[in-house]
Amino acid sequence: MKKRCAFALPLLLAGCGGEELPRFQGYVDVDLVRLAPSQSGHLQELLVERGDSVTLDQTLARLEATPENAALAQSRAQLVQAQATARDLDTGKRPEEIAVIRAQLAQAESNRQLAERQLKRQREVFSKGYVSQQDLDRQQTLLDSQTAQVAELRAQLKTAELAARSQQRKAAEAGIAATKAGEDLNRWKLDEKTLHAPENGRIEQIYFRPGEWVNAGQPVLDLYAPAHLKIRFFVPQASLPKLKPGLVVKVHCDGCPAEIPATIRFISEQSEFTPPVIYSQEQRQKLVYLVEATPSQAEHLRAGQPVDILLADNQPAQK
Repeated sequence: MKKRCAFALPLLLAGCGGEELPRFQGYVDVDLVRLAPSQSGHLQELLVERGDSVTLDQTLARLEATPENAALAQSRAQLVQAQATARDLDTGKRPEEIAVIRAQLAQAESNRQLAERQLKRQREVFSKGYVSQQDLDRQQTLLDSQTAQVAELRAQLKTAELAARSQQRKAAEAGIAATKAGEDLNRWKLDEKTLHAPENGRIEQIYFRPGEWVNAGQPVLDLYAPAHLKIRFFVPQASLPKLKPGLVVKVHCDGCPAEIPATIRFISEQSEFTPPVIYSQEQRQKLVYLVEATPSQAEHLRAGQPVDILLADNQPAQK
């Protein structure tokens, strides 16, 4: 999950009067990567501090995972049981055993209907933003698991009532598949209790400390990744025809040994007024358009840093 990091630095816009190709002033911005667990729990370990450099897949934090470990152990035991049942095809079912399967099927069907109703309710509020995509995916996975369990028990009941060994074998295979699905789900839940760095970067912010409760979806860390740096600047309508996505501009900054190429990735379709806290009364009356460009290198760039954006062979004015 990404959050654009806003830095309260002046945004400057200037056109070089009389020049065919204008020069603008802008600033460097960055989208912070917000790292949040999909499962709730107490923060057990925090393995980094603010300002630490991290690498791809590095472990950053762990949440307490006792329930997830227990659920995974249970699903593994159920898998062993299902595999043993698949091997035990020579033993016929007694009426008492059939009655037990029917009771289990009724309970499983009830659980499946409940999961289906809950998924329907979550879909209704998803479009309103009250439910995240992760919550919706988890509920869908739960419904799939419950549906698989119902299918397994129906197959078991049919097998118990039939003498055909081939049907018993199919039911046993369905049981193994359903149990493996449950094991995969529990393993995923356990893995989600550990936060890893999705890319190289630097820890920008820490929101929780060990012992604190973290809700599902709440960011624990913000990762500053140079790969998400971008150049933002505003251009007047008269200069807009000179710009288009894919166009390479030149970025000049104080301390940079050379101009840095940047590729325009976004040009706003909507105009806006220049910010009144920065521009003169005359400039405030002009409409401008937001432009974002991705620099080819980020070694000398920092979020919030003012830069000059030049088109073609224009050079920054001497300071």
